[in-house]
Amino acid sequence: MLVDFGSGGGFPALPLALAGVGERWTLVESRRNKTLFLRRAIQELGAGQVDVLTGRLGYVGFWQSWFRKFPQSDIDEAFRLLQRVGLDHICTLAIRRAGWA
Repeated sequence: MLVDFGSGGGFPALPLALAGVGERWTLVESRRNKTLFLRRAIQELGAGQVDVLTGRLGYVGFWQSWFRKFPQSDIDEAFRLLQRVGLDHICTLAIRRAGWA
């Protein structure tokens, strides 16, 4: 699964999903009007492998339940990738605040 945080209008995630990159996508956007647009675009384009969530990284309760869908090994690999690009501190702060990492 690939996740696009701050999806906005769906670029580049939506074209990548339509091109067959990745089996499943989750687009995360904090603004409701943008998520409504994304859901409509996905429906019109028939992109069944794409989910849209309205949420913010700072809303820890949301992420706590969402991350539990994945095996710990997948979460660990995601954090290794975030470390390589220097973004691990953002997610670590949110997860530690929830008390489940």
